[in-house]
Amino acid sequence: MQWQGRLFQIPPQPKRFSFAGDKVQIYESLEGEVSIYYANTKLHHAVTNLTGVTFSSGR
Repeated sequence: MQWQGRLFQIPPQPKRFSFAGDKVQIYESLEGEVSIYYANTKLHHAVTNLTGVTFSSGR
């Protein structure tokens, strides 16, 4: 998924394999940390920048 010029990859979650076509909620803190939610569940995700470096998030 892409949002504000950033790419987010949501890997398979424990209760769901794919979120393709589903709506998710995105929250960005004042510090710039992004959280992605689906149906009140925080999703683990990776942020990929333009150089291809991936950062894990979602704790």
